[in-house]
Amino acid sequence: MKRLKIRCAVVGASGYVGLELLRLLGQHPRTEVVLATSNTHRGKAVAEVFPHLPLKTSLRFTPHDDAADFNAADVFLLSLPHGNSFNIIESLLATAKVIDLSADYRLKNPADYEKWYGFTHPKPHLLKKAVYGLTELNRRAVRGAALVANPGCYPTGMLLAAAPLAKLAGIKPDQIIIDAKSGYSGAGRVLAEKYLFTEASGEFTAYSVVGHRHCPEMLQETSRIFGKAVKIVFTPHLIPVSRGILSTLYAKTKVIKEEELRKAYIKFYRGEPFVRISPAGETPGIREVSGTNMCTIGLFADTENSVIKVITAIDNLCKGAAGQAVQNMNLMFGMEETAGLEAAPLVP
Repeated sequence: MKRLKIRCAVVGASGYVGLELLRLLGQHPRTEVVLATSNTHRGKAVAEVFPHLPLKTSLRFTPHDDAADFNAADVFLLSLPHGNSFNIIESLLATAKVIDLSADYRLKNPADYEKWYGFTHPKPHLLKKAVYGLTELNRRAVRGAALVANPGCYPTGMLLAAAPLAKLAGIKPDQIIIDAKSGYSGAGRVLAEKYLFTEASGEFTAYSVVGHRHCPEMLQETSRIFGKAVKIVFTPHLIPVSRGILSTLYAKTKVIKEEELRKAYIKFYRGEPFVRISPAGETPGIREVSGTNMCTIGLFADTENSVIKVITAIDNLCKGAAGQAVQNMNLMFGMEETAGLEAAPLVP
């Protein structure tokens, strides 16, 4: 007998991504949140700490360590800092499916964790089992997965911009440039001087200009898409908004008409519920995707310079994290892919 409700456990439920998971799962027609962990708010009622969430009033936060012994969930959604899920992952997989929103299972080469994250991966055998959960590009594998590695926010926008280019002749994947701007929630729910309102308001700055941790993820997946090694130059920025990522991809190519470019993207994403191609000449913005699982794509052909410019807008907390996790969960449990994810944008 099929269970009427999918029992969900959110581990790391009081950070920005964890809160977004609780918001989405609380309005999902087929899910019930049965566990929410937070070391900061342990013992407190979720409804008391975050009264805006659409959850049962009896749910209380428990410590993260409680998740290892909890076996009354069908799926665990892990929203812990990088390197914090290794001790519990196998016990969770023994009884449930797992969607990990950290970087711990995104990279297939264990050596990349030493280079980019500064630790030796203690569970390299699970890297082979983990499915990279960019739904639009890996839907079939996600459906049959027990462990899904949810993509990072910057790679989500970048890869959705890049994937159709592999179908076009004349693209030079050794000359891809990504310029991205993110709202401050992408830095996490941490107390730091540079994230205070008086410091962030009116500021616009680049960070991690060389060696951002999302670079190996972008390189790995773009190389898989193109079937050969690629080179990517990536520069992230922080803009004084709460949520949203606007990314611009530049790719050198032969001279191509914008009509041809648009046809290729429309064909590639035909039938995708969460990808929208902007009308010709229009640029996407983060407000039109705020609070949604949508990715809006704007397309421009700079024929004078033989450059394609692809602009993507996503909500870093939703399509870039929690929304994509729910989209993957829907597939893993045979539900409608759009279930719980059809809300209109939060405007203004």
